[in-house]
Amino acid sequence: MIININGAAAREAEWVRMAYLASAVVITYEHVLGFEHELQFFWMKRWSAAKTLFLWNRYYGLTFNVTNAVFFLWNHPSENVSPMQRELIYDSNKDVYKLWVLIYKSQHILHRDADVSYQFISWLNAGATLQTVSIHLILQLRIWAMWGSTKTVLIAMVREMPSDSKGNSSVLQVLLALFEALALGVSLGAPKEKLIVTSQPFPGVFICTDIIPPNSPRWPVFYYAVILITEMVLLCMALYKARLYRVGPLGRRGLLQELVRHSVFYFMAIFWIYAVNLGIWVVNRSTLNELATSFSLVLPLILANRLLITTKVTHASSLPSTEDTHLSSRHFRRFFMEDLEPESFELSTISAS
Repeated sequence: MIININGAAAREAEWVRMAYLASAVVITYEHVLGFEHELQFFWMKRWSAAKTLFLWNRYYGLTFNVTNAVFFLWNHPSENVSPMQRELIYDSNKDVYKLWVLIYKSQHILHRDADVSYQFISWLNAGATLQTVSIHLILQLRIWAMWGSTKTVLIAMVREMPSDSKGNSSVLQVLLALFEALALGVSLGAPKEKLIVTSQPFPGVFICTDIIPPNSPRWPVFYYAVILITEMVLLCMALYKARLYRVGPLGRRGLLQELVRHSVFYFMAIFWIYAVNLGIWVVNRSTLNELATSFSLVLPLILANRLLITTKVTHASSLPSTEDTHLSSRHFRRFFMEDLEPESFELSTISAS
């Protein structure tokens, strides 16, 4: 039977595939580009919480996103698609969503538990959730360091993790609340019964995607809205500290000012990535819903990892001599435990005593 293929939908499906391919290329290139710093500042250092978090983000993210790209480039239809779904003739002017709801309610759609597309989308959502939480752990550590303004919380980024409770407890409580809000959005953003997962959003157009029927809860929109709100709060906190740390105490930029400047740039970039993705899901065209998802997975991951690398590189470059970059942990800790005022605390001015 002849099937009328929607040309616009076919082009949009190709855009999604190319977006996933481009994201896989970008994350692979960044991985190779940053491997030297990874060896110098992480693999050759002792194991710690931040080292584990960085390497987990880096290698899990690489594997997860490359796997997604491979699957999206595979455009064969699922073998479990019902005969009725294969033979339907659509008029491109009809409302595809109403047709899908009709198919779904009449039980002629494929069995979701056995469908490759549904299994993949479930994997994609679960993997994206895990990656998002890992990224936000890094971002919240950065905000914690910026707002603590003490030796201890700065060590959280340079010496991995703080060893006591001198940080600002009220800020920590705010960050924990944000983390809970993110976890809530992640859990509620999981696939629901009214979300239709398909490998053929239009006849003859094969790509895995979610279809949000009319008058049903837009869980993906809520999911990205919660993440965007979290990012907006973190960005505002970073911008406020950037205003306070425009210049150092001596009228020049020190390590604190450089770290704050980098953090603001990264937070702004991540915010707009999620904002664009949210806008696409609000429009809710089935063949375009996943267009920016790959970038919202890859780019924040790269920026979060670069934030940790930048912290290490900036600190190493601020040391007065090359030998100081190889200081033992004990010697390094002794510098930070000197009795300095938080307002004048700049790692670039610390020298061996």
